[in-house]
Amino acid sequence: MLQQKKCFHDLLEFFYSSLSTHSHLQVNLSGHIMEDEEFSILFQALTKCTNVSTLHLELYQNYIEDNNLALLGSALANSLNLSDLTVNLGCNQIQDQATSSLAEALKACTKIQKLQLFLNENQIGDSSIQNLSSGLSSCANLSALTLDLMSNNIGSQGALHLSSALVKCSMLSTLKIELYNNQIGDEGLSSLGHSIENCIKLSNLHIDVSDNQISDEGKLRFGIALQKCKNLSNLNIDLLYNNIDEDESQFTFMNKILKIKKLINKTINT
Repeated sequence: MLQQKKCFHDLLEFFYSSLSTHSHLQVNLSGHIMEDEEFSILFQALTKCTNVSTLHLELYQNYIEDNNLALLGSALANSLNLSDLTVNLGCNQIQDQATSSLAEALKACTKIQKLQLFLNENQIGDSSIQNLSSGLSSCANLSALTLDLMSNNIGSQGALHLSSALVKCSMLSTLKIELYNNQIGDEGLSSLGHSIENCIKLSNLHIDVSDNQISDEGKLRFGIALQKCKNLSNLNIDLLYNNIDEDESQFTFMNKILKIKKLINKTINT
């Protein structure tokens, strides 16, 4: 019998609910400017949700400071039964060191199979991605991953850290990465391509690397990597607003893509 998802838009209503009975939980507090005391109440409540297996937490544009993000990480680390986790922390001025607590939470939640993490429009750089990747590397059971890192300060080194983590997620079948408006360049895209080709169970891939200082060389190297993805059936790539000469590279790139034997659906935006 499927458990009904409990949805809360009010902090106190959530706090006074039967916390230990929640198994499928959604808490949406996006857009509220919360005081430290309110964050403390939220994370105290989350810590008591010991039986939650599916958690959807919306904290978009809440101006979370580093100390409160650390409390969130501690609360999530206590949710040992989590298999499906969505956390939206977009537009929160999160900086480099603040993601270490999220990484520790991911290391503790070893049962996670589906993870959606929205960190778009923050101030995240390469060292922050290194922290986060250390947690992702521990998610051995992960089959579906969404990472929204749009509009941050991620360079080629950050993409390399992320790639190192993805290689260890050997069960991945669905991967969505949003990196629009960063600076990963050719080297960053190549490292991502190398990790993706090693995800041998991957069947669904969506990757947006628009506006990332990528040239024809990086695009072609990425195409060579994708050609080796034998089980890929659905592919969506965005390469807009880069340093690409479409006339020169598009034919060769598409030739690589068309050699993916199981590919059914493709959308390529260059």
